[in-house]
Amino acid sequence: MKLRYLWPKGFSDRVVSLSKEGKTRLSWMDWYYSTGRNARLTCRHFGISPDTFYLWKRRFNPGDLSTLLDNKKTRRPHKLREMTTPLLIQRKIYEIRSLDLEKSKYEIQAELREQGILVGQTAIQKVINRHPTLLNAQNRKRFSSQRKRTIARLKAEKVLRDRHPGSLVQIDTKHLYILGKRFYLFVAVDCFSRVGYISAFETGSSL
Repeated sequence: MKLRYLWPKGFSDRVVSLSKEGKTRLSWMDWYYSTGRNARLTCRHFGISPDTFYLWKRRFNPGDLSTLLDNKKTRRPHKLREMTTPLLIQRKIYEIRSLDLEKSKYEIQAELREQGILVGQTAIQKVINRHPTLLNAQNRKRFSSQRKRTIARLKAEKVLRDRHPGSLVQIDTKHLYILGKRFYLFVAVDCFSRVGYISAFETGSSL
């Protein structure tokens, strides 16, 4: 990295400790100060927006290069959204779910409705997600095992498109409604010759 701006003594040693993003932002500042402090020219040269440049220019301190680094703490919003569901209802959801981890949000909603408490399914799911003890680990393992047993979808090789007619055919099904009745359109296109075929049927069975 070639610096055009006159920095304090020992500055080159501190540049080495910067991250890749920090060195990139340092090159912005170096170009800015070496070209007559022309911000617009700097933005055009590096292809960055003026808002981004001015943001880091305000943070930049020549005596402290750490100001060019990302501070992950500043990314956290000052005001976080909080649940509007009353705390009493959240406790009831917690109690019901903790007694039976197999109980779904629909069942919890029905049980609360019997007690005269109306709460949405989304709010119930949020309460469950915010408490790791309410998550059903066994159910998660069962779904993951089912995914492993599923047969992977076979994909045809692209080289088949250029071999000969009929080597690769694309097939799809569409629905068509006529006077309130649904028909199934079976469409097939040959990838080599681009010849298409379409026919309508009353059922969508494989036959």
